[in-house]
Amino acid sequence: MTGIWALTIGTVLAGAFCLVRQRLVVVTVTGTSMRPSYLAGQRVLVWRRRRHLRTGDVVVLERPDPGRGWRKFATRRWLIKRVAAVAGERVPEASSGSLVPPGFLFVLGDDRGSYDSRHFGLCPVERVLGVVLCRIV
Repeated sequence: MTGIWALTIGTVLAGAFCLVRQRLVVVTVTGTSMRPSYLAGQRVLVWRRRRHLRTGDVVVLERPDPGRGWRKFATRRWLIKRVAAVAGERVPEASSGSLVPPGFLFVLGDDRGSYDSRHFGLCPVERVLGVVLCRIV
């Protein structure tokens, strides 16, 4: 009987490990756009999630091609940004008072010199890898 329990527990643990591995990813921060919150070279744990994003969440998203927008690349390049507005909220720093449409986010870097939605516009939610959970030491 102990062999069956060991096999069952092993199967459950293996399944849990696979599930966690599919949902969590480690990303290395590059650049200075999130300074002082996150520094270049630091690693962060990201939960692969696109639903229920909130203002203030720090997200990892695909980098758009400057001048060409949100096209597919052979290899993905990632940005880390803070969600400044979600669907239905006012676009920050817009004099028109326009709202973020469904399926989009307005993202900003913590550093004012950041390459963010002020440069590339609204970010499609489908381009978000996930939400930063914590720094990894």
